[in-house]
Amino acid sequence: MNIPKTMPAVQLIKYKHPFVKNTIPVPTINANEVLVAIKGAALNPVDIGIQSGKMRMIMPYKLPITVGNDFAGVIVQIGKNVTKFKVGDKVYGRPNDFKSGTLA
Repeated sequence: MNIPKTMPAVQLIKYKHPFVKNTIPVPTINANEVLVAIKGAALNPVDIGIQSGKMRMIMPYKLPITVGNDFAGVIVQIGKNVTKFKVGDKVYGRPNDFKSGTLA
């Protein structure tokens, strides 16, 4: 699969303000990560809590951030240390707490 250089993303620029749609670079993965082409994601209560600023004490994100805390999709790239997945695998899950960004 040809991986694009940029992608659309739903972002929070300022607490207590609406989400905005931006174009951002596709992330570069490290040796222990996979890159997933997102096929489905949801805006959920965690994202709304982040937007409202209520989660700042627990999850002190540096703004702007790309929101989204769950996903389903297909792996398009794997890091050199990844052994349990391969390109083309269909996966679902959520990123680590401080790596939101599935709405991209």
